[in-house]
Amino acid sequence: MENFGSLPLQNKNADDKMSGIVGDMNELSSRLKVLEDRQANLRRKNQLTEQNMLNINKKLASDIKTLSLGLSETKKQVDEVSERLLQFMHEIKKCAKKEDLNLLERYLEFWNPINFLTRKEAEKLVEDSLKKEE
Repeated sequence: MENFGSLPLQNKNADDKMSGIVGDMNELSSRLKVLEDRQANLRRKNQLTEQNMLNINKKLASDIKTLSLGLSETKKQVDEVSERLLQFMHEIKKCAKKEDLNLLERYLEFWNPINFLTRKEAEKLVEDSLKKEE
């Protein structure tokens, strides 16, 4: 009969163990659900980050293309200005120097062209002189 007396005690120990195992399983199940939720949130955040990175990359590529076109246009304009400056410098080299103008001014002062006669005035003087001789 002793065996029957220990039987309920064994059932109680078995029930305690079983309820402990069930509790552990429930706790593990809830932890697993929390981890799955965290993983799903991380996956969504990762997808959102990737999408944002793609959008930013696309915008940066567009901005770089725009800047490149602007830079090409600016380079073209600088080249045109440089070419015009070179032409201007060549034209300036062809112009008279200050010393040449000063020399010309001295000649003009010496000759004093204001006192020169015009062709008509010279012809009239010749005619008048011829008339006086007659």
